[in-house]
Amino acid sequence: MSEQLSNPEWTKENDARSQVLADRLLDLGPRNSKWDSIRLDISATGSKQCCIVRLCVEDKEVGRIEPDGAVRAAALRIREHMSQPDHGTWLSMQFEVWADGSGKSSIYNHSKKPSWESEEPGTADYADELRIFPRDDEHIPDWFRDELKGIKTPSQEELDNARREAHDRVLEQTAEALDALWSEVGTLDPILYTHILNPVFFGGPRWPGLRQAFQKIDNVGRVSVVASDGLSDP
Repeated sequence: MSEQLSNPEWTKENDARSQVLADRLLDLGPRNSKWDSIRLDISATGSKQCCIVRLCVEDKEVGRIEPDGAVRAAALRIREHMSQPDHGTWLSMQFEVWADGSGKSSIYNHSKKPSWESEEPGTADYADELRIFPRDDEHIPDWFRDELKGIKTPSQEELDNARREAHDRVLEQTAEALDALWSEVGTLDPILYTHILNPVFFGGPRWPGLRQAFQKIDNVGRVSVVASDGLSDP
């Protein structure tokens, strides 16, 4: 049984990579013991992996073999090339090849929490997974989000950045509108004046005090005007 994406070009390329992995596994198979298939179970998150190679007889494990670098590299190459924009890639794979090389099967898990016989991934590993294989919020499982332990996903960071940029634009537009208004009244002093020690730090209200500044407008008749812009803080 194989769970694959419906993309003919991808399938053709991945078939070649799958054959490379099948050949690497068959090279590991011992010649002096009875087995009818060899199976790789691999879980991967970020740069952390857990690889187990099992010898099987009638789908039952009869022994294990330590996977070599070639097997790991072939499996991770498949993982990399199966990644999809905003969907990520598989988190675990079961790949099996028959002893005589007559067939192979593969099962890919994209959303369920994999089992780990070695040390499980940490928060940094899950963050790395999203950095290497980005997923949008819709394709991040709840259990995965829990493992992030508050670390923001790329889409959340993008949204926060967009909000900050929008807020900065409002601040700039507000300042430009105030300058234009006061310029109609008199000559606007380019220097802004503010408290040496903000009253907010001594129990004063955060608004309008936190970012309060004062503008000086000269040549207003015989006087100058000193105006607070704290109430216009968006």
